[in-house]
Amino acid sequence: MRTAVGRGLVAAAALAAVAVTAACGGGDSTVSATPSTAAPTEASSAETTSAEPTETGDEDRDKDDEDEADGDELPESIPPETPVELPEDYPGPQAPELSERDQGFLDALGEAGVEYSGDGEIAINAANLVCAAEEGHYDEMQMRAFVLAIVSSDAQILGKEVDGAAITETYIDTARKAYC
Repeated sequence: MRTAVGRGLVAAAALAAVAVTAACGGGDSTVSATPSTAAPTEASSAETTSAEPTETGDEDRDKDDEDEADGDELPESIPPETPVELPEDYPGPQAPELSERDQGFLDALGEAGVEYSGDGEIAINAANLVCAAEEGHYDEMQMRAFVLAIVSSDAQILGKEVDGAAITETYIDTARKAYC
């Protein structure tokens, strides 16, 4: 008899698990409902917190159902910005002027055979990281990881394959000698 009761309990538990899973959508986590465009009202927020629906809540729910049934769609999104024509004499974005210290570092990198992108702003950022590590703001490993990332992004901008470890060492040594 004990076996029959145990089997009955196991079967009831399995049936309950299947029923709960079916009620929850069978594990389907895809959202498929169209969001409502109606703004929440005090009545609808009360509806979610009280056990008994109010008359206003039922009316709002019926109104939302009618709107969806009518095929009303969400309003179109705001149109993208329209490009503005700039005057012919517009100077464009201005890069900050390089200090003597900045230029000295870039010259030292060039002498070491390291090519950098653009106006050298990325390379100067790497030098600033090296100096920050020298001042104790980063540990050596963090600084090396940051400089390697900068070297890699600079190489990508230039469209070149480089020896990241060697160039990173050159950046660090050059920054310590010519920048910090």
